[in-house]
Parts: sequence; structure tokens; C-alpha cells
Amino acid sequence: MRVSQRRPLHRVRSERGRSTTWPLLPAGGWAVAALVVAAIALSGCATGASEAAPASVEASAQLRERASMALETGRAAQAKQLYESILAAAPDDPEALTGLGEAEVLLREYRDALAHSRKAAQLSGERPDLEARARHNAGVALLLTDRPEEAKRELEVAVALDPASWRAWSALGRAHDAQGAWEEARAAHERAVALASDEGAALNNFGMSRLSAGDQEEAAALFVRALEASPDLAAAETNLRLALALDGRYDEALAGVDAAEMPDALNNAGYAALLRGDYAQARSLFLRAIDASPDFYEPAASNLRFLSTLEQRQSAAQGRP
Repeated sequence: MRVSQRRPLHRVRSERGRSTTWPLLPAGGWAVAALVVAAIALSGCATGASEAAPASVEASAQLRERASMALETGRAAQAKQLYESILAAAPDDPEALTGLGEAEVLLREYRDALAHSRKAAQLSGERPDLEARARHNAGVALLLTDRPEEAKRELEVAVALDPASWRAWSALGRAHDAQGAWEEARAAHERAVALASDEGAALNNFGMSRLSAGDQEEAAALFVRALEASPDLAAAETNLRLALALDGRYDEALAGVDAAEMPDALNNAGYAALLRGDYAQARSLFLRAIDASPDFYEPAASNLRFLSTLEQRQSAAQGRP
């Protein structure tokens, strides 16, 4: 089964507990897993230096400020290089280790991110805010490497240390989602949204949780709220279209799609129709996706082949030739 090659895949469980692959758009880095990345707490602050500080301390403070700014503006590679420069002189600096771990998650270097974040947590001392950041980042790295139980443990510590972190609550909700623990997931996502009702990422993650649980109507409402809060959040728009298609509202799911994006949208709507067992509609949508593409569109062609296999099996089970 294939969705558009332009869409990363996210494994969730349907309301019947079966493993299902759903398409998502990257959001600057999650769609759901990548959205979890987008929700990383990039809250590191540069360490201030007084006017009378020695030149070496002042230079270090400036380096921290540059690293923090690079991280906050999404320049992860530059942030990593700057934090590594700080650590070359002070290898046990917990703030630099935390920043380095966050940059590495954005760069998808999850093993290094986990190691540096855990080391930062151990060295955080009397700074619960810094330990919370490091634990949160470790949880995200674990979540993005399909280790939800370990991620949940790290994130539970993170929210205990910093109950006001909507990002950590949202990531904890994603960890519960990955285990199909829908009620626990709802509680965590609701906490995140209560803390940040105007954050599109928090609303989108909650919507994806409800979509994973099979509640298309609530999911669609949450995606609408996410787009109202963050009109440019592409993941929320894609997820809204998916929720509408999974609810059988195919025309609504395709309304307003640009011509360049139409093959992807048609293919994904066809995939939703297939999940619903609406094979005739799925076939029509896959064929339309192929027709709408200027080049050969392998995702829809592959889905058509899979659909034919399903129909043949269904016919055989019903005793038809």
C-alpha cells in the first residue's frame, strides 16, 4: 500500500487495533513524528555576561547566544556546530549538551541526540527547568525511533519537572498515541491545548490523536482550530483533508487543492476510501490521481495493484469466479 512519495508515513492503530499507515506532511521538520519534532522546546536562553566579565567569558556568552538563536530559527546544523564549539572547551556543560541534543533531533541524528540529552539531564544539578528540557528532548528522540514506552517514561519526568510545558505534554500525548492508549493520550493532549490554546502544533497533534483513535469528526474540528491558529501549518491542512476523506466526505477533502498537489490529494483520498472498504470509490480516486499527474504516478498505480489483490481475495472468499 502506498501513499504519495512526497508524504512521510506514520504508523498508528485503527479503532480495531490494526496497524495502519497514514500519510502526513512534514511541518518544518511531523507531520506527526515530524510534528513532534516541531514541538521540541527550543527554550534555551543565552547566558548573560556582565560588562566587567573576562573576555573569555564574554566570548562564551556570545557563542551561546548565537547557538540559541540558530536553534530557535531552525538552523540546526549551525546550532550543532556552535554547541560543539562550546563543549570542546567545557565537555560537561549541561546547557550546551541540551542544545546540542535538540539540534541533533532536528537533524534526525537520534542516537547522538539521546546520548547528549541524557547526559545533560544527569548534569543538570539544581536546574529542574534544564532537566525538563533534556528529558523532553530524550523522549522525542525515543519516540521518533519507535520506542514509545521509554519515551513515555522520559516525558512523564519532563512534565513533572515542568508542568507548564505544553510541548512536553503534547509529546507525552504522542507517546500514548503510539501505544493506542487513547484516554491517556486525550488527557495529555488536552493539557497541552489548555496551556497553549493558540498553538497550531498542539491542536494538530491532538487532532492526529483523535484521528488515530477513529474519531474523524472531532479530529476534523481540531484541525480546523489548528489552521485558525496557524494558517500556514501545512500538516494540519493535509490532516484535515485526510479526516474528511476517512469520513467519506471526498469532495470536501479535495476542495481547493492546487493542480500541482492534486495527484497527491487524490491518491491520499483514495487511500482513505480503501481503509473505509469503499473499493469502487478508491479505484476511481486512484485513476484520477494518475490522470492528474503530468508524469507516471507510481503511488497510485501501486495502490491500484494492491486494491485489485484485495478485490480478488474478497471474490475468492465469497466463492465468486
